[in-house]
Amino acid sequence: GLGGIIAYDFTRNASRRYSGLSTRINPSLTFIIDSVNYGTQNFTTPSDGIALSPDGNELYYCALHSLDLFMVPTSALMNLSLTWDQISAQVIKVIEKESPSDGLAMTSNGDLIYGGLTTAAMYRINKISSMQPPVSVEAYSNDITMQWLDTFAFDDEGGSILWTTNQLFRYFTTPTNFVSSANNNNRIPMRIFSWKTGDRSYMFGK
Repeated sequence: GLGGIIAYDFTRNASRRYSGLSTRINPSLTFIIDSVNYGTQNFTTPSDGIALSPDGNELYYCALHSLDLFMVPTSALMNLSLTWDQISAQVIKVIEKESPSDGLAMTSNGDLIYGGLTTAAMYRINKISSMQPPVSVEAYSNDITMQWLDTFAFDDEGGSILWTTNQLFRYFTTPTNFVSSANNNNRIPMRIFSWKTGDRSYMFGK
């Protein structure tokens, strides 16, 4: 599908949708997970991951079936008079990620965090809104426990980042024998992690 972003203005009780090339999949991207080639047709989810900058001025997003991370100014989304083409003219490709990803997270100091679906890893892009070229740095990886990093959350009081892994790719491909599959060396399909990094949510940013 086209994918899309829905923006809602509480003050005006108005909403709008935006879709463009940046919300679509990359149909040529091949998923290789745990040494298995899943081809290009199993995980065709468009715009999925989304994160807001601490100042609320920039929205970062990506399709699950893509390596590209994009940014659109929130002012463009909230200008209801702009067409999709006019919004697309303000969209910026930020970086080509190390792996396709599901959820995104933004810290209070402007670091963007994403998970590598094909690399069983978590990555951090420091100060993504700064003038410096963005760089993905691997923060943690584990070939067994980090398969399909899905969702992020913050423990703002404790200064920890939390995330889930769920091997979702196995549900897509072997749903009837998910746990007992001979190819599944990992017998615990779902995990919740907590890592005390000192990070807080973007909502505590300036």
